[in-house]
Amino acid sequence: MKLSNEIKNFHERINYQLKPLPISVLKSHKINVGSLKNAKKTQLKIRAFHFTLLSIERCVDSSAMVFNQPFKWKKIGGERLYYEKELTEFALQCLYLMHIPLGECVVQRTGKKEMIVIKIRPIEVTELTAEEQEVIFRKVRREKEKQVTFGADLELMIRNKKTKKYVDGGAIKNKQIGFDDAIALNNLRVYHPIFEVRPDPSVHIPQLHKNLNGLYSTVLKETSKYQYETVVDANPKQRFFLGGHLHFGNVPFTFQDVVSLDTFLAIPLSLIERKPSLQRRSHYGRLGSVRANPYDGFEYRVLSTWFSLIPNALPILQWIEFIINNTHKINITKLKQKEIYNYYNNEKSEISIDDWARENKDSFQDVNGSSLFIDYIDCLKKLKGYCRDL
Repeated sequence: MKLSNEIKNFHERINYQLKPLPISVLKSHKINVGSLKNAKKTQLKIRAFHFTLLSIERCVDSSAMVFNQPFKWKKIGGERLYYEKELTEFALQCLYLMHIPLGECVVQRTGKKEMIVIKIRPIEVTELTAEEQEVIFRKVRREKEKQVTFGADLELMIRNKKTKKYVDGGAIKNKQIGFDDAIALNNLRVYHPIFEVRPDPSVHIPQLHKNLNGLYSTVLKETSKYQYETVVDANPKQRFFLGGHLHFGNVPFTFQDVVSLDTFLAIPLSLIERKPSLQRRSHYGRLGSVRANPYDGFEYRVLSTWFSLIPNALPILQWIEFIINNTHKINITKLKQKEIYNYYNNEKSEISIDDWARENKDSFQDVNGSSLFIDYIDCLKKLKGYCRDL
């Protein structure tokens, strides 16, 4: 069968029906689009099918910019530098947000954290190399054989109640409570201010919730010993941002999986967040913030930390399980502009949970999800303002 037909059948199988959007949509997601600003800054060209990389090329001739000549590109593989990995994830995110499942994106770093899109477009099967076509063939013919695994890592900070100084991430001795890579300096001493709670993954959501509850209790017990308090705002201090990441194993990792989570998890959760960080949502928490993991799946990085929500999170975790197991049955339309604007621009949501529920309840009637949807909405209404310190 021709690859174009294989791709069509694959999209029918996963129920991906979204049509490509104009490049202007990227600005709604706080992404800058422009021309090459500085030829000395790293520029990458990414080709991908959904979130599967087909090829990565680095611009190797900056003089082409001066003489208005075609750029020279060099194919790169696993030897990418750290900031090139960030650029790669950014390019994949842009293709996702524009609904381009088979496409090419040229991106460039313009500052320490700033990145821009230089060019983005769909590509045809006829433009692909034999190697790129083979990667897609393997992707679309992949058979789901194993159960989905569910995991998480939740970030928080801990500070002394009296001095208000933050505690180093190594203060709690537990193999499932570690610290993030973020560092801070204090009196020439390096410390890690962001703790990470990392429960054992499970194929059963109730077991994952039990694992989370155990670590939640451990953290509260340890902090109570030393007159410490947990801090769980999305942006508690300057450049530090706290996320509540979800991990999925044995999942195809397609646009359909991620748009389902963005639409039916991230957006409604954002409506109840008491103290959101618009800065985090515009960067680390931008819709479509994901990365592949070593477990034949992906890490969903959009959500702010929900550590304080853990004891009451079972209905939400069950909802997540339902979404991931039924993405191929859910009919999804593009996000409404008001939802996108509200997500990135309003600290106090202008959309109520009830309004959102009324607009989305019919999406699950054909997949026996109505009762779970009701439980999910009831849970959100009870937990409005969940980002609180403990």
